[in-house]
Amino acid sequence: MKRKKKWIAVQKKAFLHWINTYLSRADKHIDDIIEGFSDGVNLIAFIEQLTRKEVNQKYTKNPRLKVHKITNCFLALKFLQDLGVKKLTISAEDIVDANENNETSVNLMLGFCWGLLRQLQITPEFEESAGSENKENTFEMRMLDWCKNTLSSYEDIVIQNWDSFQDGKALLALVEQFDSTLLNYRGIDKSDPMKNAKHALQLAEEKIKIPSELIDPEELVSGQISDKNLVLYLTLFYNAFSDKNSLTSRESLIRRLHQLEEQIEVVLGEKEGLEYKKTSLEDKKAKLTNELDIITTERDEILNWKGTTLEEIERERKSLQERILELEENLNMLQSASSDSTSRLQQINDKVKNERDELVKNRERLKNEKEEVGEKLSSLNKNYGSEKKEREKLEEQLAKQQSETGANLASLRKKLNQYVNDSLYPWSVFLDIKIDFDLEEFHREKLNEIEPIDYMSQIKKLEEEILAENNRLNELQGERAKETSRTEDLESDQESSKKEKETKPKEHKEHKKPTTTTDKKKRKKNNN
Repeated sequence: MKRKKKWIAVQKKAFLHWINTYLSRADKHIDDIIEGFSDGVNLIAFIEQLTRKEVNQKYTKNPRLKVHKITNCFLALKFLQDLGVKKLTISAEDIVDANENNETSVNLMLGFCWGLLRQLQITPEFEESAGSENKENTFEMRMLDWCKNTLSSYEDIVIQNWDSFQDGKALLALVEQFDSTLLNYRGIDKSDPMKNAKHALQLAEEKIKIPSELIDPEELVSGQISDKNLVLYLTLFYNAFSDKNSLTSRESLIRRLHQLEEQIEVVLGEKEGLEYKKTSLEDKKAKLTNELDIITTERDEILNWKGTTLEEIERERKSLQERILELEENLNMLQSASSDSTSRLQQINDKVKNERDELVKNRERLKNEKEEVGEKLSSLNKNYGSEKKEREKLEEQLAKQQSETGANLASLRKKLNQYVNDSLYPWSVFLDIKIDFDLEEFHREKLNEIEPIDYMSQIKKLEEEILAENNRLNELQGERAKETSRTEDLESDQESSKKEKETKPKEHKEHKKPTTTTDKKKRKKNNN
């Protein structure tokens, strides 16, 4: 009788440890397995943690009436039946009415705990068979296989059946596997089985919190220990291993979180660097854009000048050819007119020859100038292509960066006012154009236009206004440059004509190349 009571007390203590191991994951705890499940709330929490599944049906979390407690227990038992747990010999009323002093209640609760342990306690190698009743894969065999796999690295330990635990070596090895700092298995004397068993049970109770009352060292060494005692004890060992692995996983997640935080700080630093580079690239783009506009303007001027120069050279060449033909005809006419005029004709011929040589030299000079102009044009085209590629490259880089405008509306208005004062009025003087611009009235008009729209749209509209003003100024500058070029060309032609009139004798006027329509008419009149 005393032995039976001792066995019941040991089972209660072992199952209490086993149940609280799972309830601690839900921040719950019971002090007694007989009456700890009486309201059904802790029973549902324990089953959810044990099966890793949630009871979907609604239950009373703070039951006060007995009917609510019975309903909670009934839902828990129904949930177990749906999972395939068989041989539930206890009812909801038995759980609610369980009493520590009632032997029947104690036996029912212990049997209920044994059923849950055998059918729902899961080992890693056989998770798919939880809740099954396969005779070749019972709970005891799964626990034995777990011990065999865990201790496979120990050459002096061979787990074949429950008798393999008699020498106490397997329990010592389990303690070392749990925490190698607790003992050095290969460095201790293991010749005394009783000493091995007591040492292992003591370390397990003190360091791993597994109650040693489940196993009597003498019964273990003599082989008289019950298989149930040993299975229950090893189950508590397995749960301790599982809890330790879960804790290790949480620590690794915390370390990973710290690493990610450090990486985020590095990324934020890189982001600031990229924003600084973006600002530098935008400044460089603005400078290159201005330079490209200047080069484009110069190129257009050179292309216009080239077209005009080539046309003038072609016209002058045709005129020279006509003049040469005309002179040759006159020479032939003079030679055939009279033999007396031979000397005079010879003089005229010499003059014509000299003039012809001079014209040939002029033609060569114009040809060389044409080649120089072509080379300059080719160089400018190359420079323009290089600048265009660089500009496209910069625009592509800037397109990948996030385009954000960091200036506020007040600053933009102030800069626009300064821009108008510093840029528009000096240009009006340079372009010789009278500009009547009321700045205050302009501010009021633009303010009325942009106030109803949002901040980013206001910025965009101001940028469009500035771009339009720049385009108008560039057009005025181009027209002014063209006008200046035409004026300089006219002045140059007038000075050239004046110098030729002063340096050449009057008798050569009939041989001077026609530069205007009036000169051509005079030349034809003299020839007639």
